Amino acid sequence: MMKKWKPKNWDEFFASGLHCAPVKAWEKKLLTSLPKSSAILDLGCGEGVFGLAAVRAGHKYFGFDYSPVAIGKANKKLIKHKAVCAKADINDLNLRRDYDLIVMRFLVAHL
Repeated sequence: MMKKWKPKNWDEFFASGLHCAPVKAWEKKLLTSLPKSSAILDLGCGEGVFGLAAVRAGHKYFGFDYSPVAIGKANKKLIKHKAVCAKADINDLNLRRDYDLIVMRFLVAHL
């Protein structure tokens, strides 16, 4: 019987290259239903997969994640689109602007 691999932390998980959840059909529909240039905040943005779909759909995007490894991967995808992700703990966030949409695709299970 194969032993199930369990990463020690989120950085190890993202560094493994195993995490890259595709943008689902309902997420694409959501992005296309918003007015162009909507401001989107992604809490727990991971590797920026949803962020890339958001900027390609014409939106302004900002993401937070706790893993510096995930943030590095996300920013490599997003830098040419002038979108950015930053390291943050959701418990310490102080949002200083309004967003048209706030998403938490995979974060809720970890709160």
